[in-house]
Amino acid sequence: MSDFLSKARKILADHYIGAIATIDSDGSPRSTPLHIASDDEYVYWLSKPNKVHSQNIDRDGRVFVSLASPSGQSGLRGVYLRGRAEHLSGDKQKPIYQLLVSRIGRANMPPNMDSADAYRLRIGSSDEQKSTTNCWYFYS
Repeated sequence: MSDFLSKARKILADHYIGAIATIDSDGSPRSTPLHIASDDEYVYWLSKPNKVHSQNIDRDGRVFVSLASPSGQSGLRGVYLRGRAEHLSGDKQKPIYQLLVSRIGRANMPPNMDSADAYRLRIGSSDEQKSTTNCWYFYS
């Protein structure tokens, strides 16, 4: 794995609070903070289907996810992902719930997330030209 990818994946592995931007029905942007977990291929989150950002994804799956980590020595470090989110249902939800619990602990899970729907976004290809020393961009 290149140094570029290993630094970006460290942000994904070390931080679990991010924001997802979706598109409201009137075309305006909506940003929502979420608990996020990742593996080598996707970032995942849970959400209730009645939440506006979930309804936005069902209507128009284009999203932008950001995770950032302020560091006193190196400034803001962040990973930014753009692509089309997938709404997962049924037995695909439980492994994502377990992944989030393993990352943030059961006590830190938002209430009722064990019955929430699961979503994912492919990490995709890195854009090394747009990325900087501390900010990494991926598109799928």
